[in-house]
Amino acid sequence: MISQFRKFDSRTASPSRMLRICMMSGAELAAVPVEEVISVREVKRLLHQQHGLPPRFRQRLVLNGASLDDADELASPQDLELVVLPFCNASVQQVYEFRAAAGDGLVQQVESMLQLPLDPSVFVPGRSPLLHAAANGHVEVVRLLAEAGADVNAALMMEAGNGRVEVVRLLVEAGGDQHAVAYDGMTALMTAAANGHAKVVRLLEESGSDKDLGANSGMTALMMAAGNGHVEVVRLLVGAGADKDMGANNGTTALMMAAVDGHVEVVRLLVEAGADKDVAAKNGKTALTMATANGHVEVVRLLMQAGADKHVANDALTSRMFADGSHAEAALLLSEPATKRRRLVP
Repeated sequence: MISQFRKFDSRTASPSRMLRICMMSGAELAAVPVEEVISVREVKRLLHQQHGLPPRFRQRLVLNGASLDDADELASPQDLELVVLPFCNASVQQVYEFRAAAGDGLVQQVESMLQLPLDPSVFVPGRSPLLHAAANGHVEVVRLLAEAGADVNAALMMEAGNGRVEVVRLLVEAGGDQHAVAYDGMTALMTAAANGHAKVVRLLEESGSDKDLGANSGMTALMMAAGNGHVEVVRLLVGAGADKDMGANNGTTALMMAAVDGHVEVVRLLVEAGADKDVAAKNGKTALTMATANGHVEVVRLLMQAGADKHVANDALTSRMFADGSHAEAALLLSEPATKRRRLVP
């Protein structure tokens, strides 16, 4: 495949060995050295990538008055004319047929409709054609729509949450904004982390997603993964350098999120990674307080064994729990002297 597209220069190349592309006005746009067979599709893609022309679906290359098909091969020097088409005025029926074809994975039909050319981001009530294709896992249709210039950001967010790593990779490569946010400030990375999709999280992190960006609530991808007990995602984010002690708007950290819901392995991982065990949220509660209040005995044991300061925890909370009988075993661990407590740790 020809890897370079350049302006014609008679000083460096022979005019007899060039594929010349001109506008209908006669102004020369570019020239391709004819070194091997190249398809019309490849020429259009190069025009889009290197000369800022619209995607290939809106381009027409004309030879001797006839429009060439994308599959036609160009093996010899030619003088071609380029026509750039506006989007067609699609009927309501065409729009719904377009979305249906995308949702059903009908690659050839989607290609044909894009060649009309139909706007890939045409408004359809409900899901767009791209979202419809992505939701059904039709990678080749997603690839076509992304190439045609469809808005990929919403699809990137949705597919990150669904864990479809190949679709996410395609959307990232198509220029999807990994830091685009939903109404609640969620990014694709946060959505993937919250749902425990480790492969997608790895892909997005390696592609440059900000690990410490917070949603409107201030919660980061790490906090969301920790709060939902997704051990592998937490391990991945911690290993990638995510801030373990960053607090959300209410001061809650990833360790607190894991402790309050009793996710023992996540708590263990964060403690071993050096997360601050004694930092308090804005309401004064620590990870230890939260675990105790919710009766998560194993988490309380783990935190106490790791040296969490029980005096940072609210003594009144322990007394209140004894008085009303709530989570007595967890409260007992918090109130025991260190010598006895050590015997409780397996």
